[in-house]
Order: sequence, then C-alpha cells, then structure tokens
Amino acid sequence: MILFRNRRDKYGFLSNFCLSPFEAEGLIWPTVEHFFQAMKTEDRQIQAVLAGLPTPLEAKKMGRQVQLRGDWAQVKYKVMLEALRQKFRQNPDLAAKLLATGDEELHEDSPHDKIWGWRDNGQDLLGKCLMRVRGELRRGTGPAI
Repeated sequence: MILFRNRRDKYGFLSNFCLSPFEAEGLIWPTVEHFFQAMKTEDRQIQAVLAGLPTPLEAKKMGRQVQLRGDWAQVKYKVMLEALRQKFRQNPDLAAKLLATGDEELHEDSPHDKIWGWRDNGQDLLGKCLMRVRGELRRGTGPAI
C-alpha cells in the first residue's frame, strides 16, 4: 500500500498539487488541481484565470468561490479521471513513476477529504482514479488524448 499526501513526500508525484503541466481544453494547466478547480465552472474566462494562477493552493481557494456548474456532482469523477490521464500521458517521466508503483494500492492520506481521500472511511476516489489510469497506461488503453 502506498500513501501520499503532498507533493513533497516520496510519492508526491501522485498529488494533484505536483507540477505536471499538460494541455487540455485549449489551455496549459500547471497541475491537476488547477484543471479540476477550473472545470467546476463553464465560464471560459474564469477557467483561463484559474489556469494562470501561480500555485495550486491559489487555484483551490478560487475554485471554492466559483459558481458550480449544474452537473458538477455528476461529472467531478470524470473530470478528475481526465485530468490524471492527461497528466500522466503528457509527462512520460511521471507515467514511468506511476507504473513503477506496480500493483500497490494507492491512497491519498488526507485527514480532511472524505471524497478523494481514504482516511476515516473516505471514498478514496483519487486513489481509485490513479489506479485506473495506471492500468490504462499498462495496457495502452483508455481514451485517446
């Protein structure tokens, strides 16, 4: 089992705060966190502002203030999955590190996040997304970029 919490620990490359630029939706995103927070809204101007913020923490804070799109609850898992696919497909060094985790279970060890983290019976959605992307990379499957 591999636990990760932030971008500074041994498995920090799994964190959504890890610097891992990728292109999606016509913009360059410095981190998965930037993309995820921006996709909470359908306002392209706000998305562009979020993409340009200097840190993932600033993106997270701004993302808490945007008007949520009406289908956010239904699409947030798909958004995270797509962001992770792009992160690892467009950053081969990170993809190699993800594949090097073998068949280990991956879990975000967040003490606060009951949706994406696994502590205290969290839903562990980030770990599940990462393991799914790892499997797709291993098999060479998944949606095209």
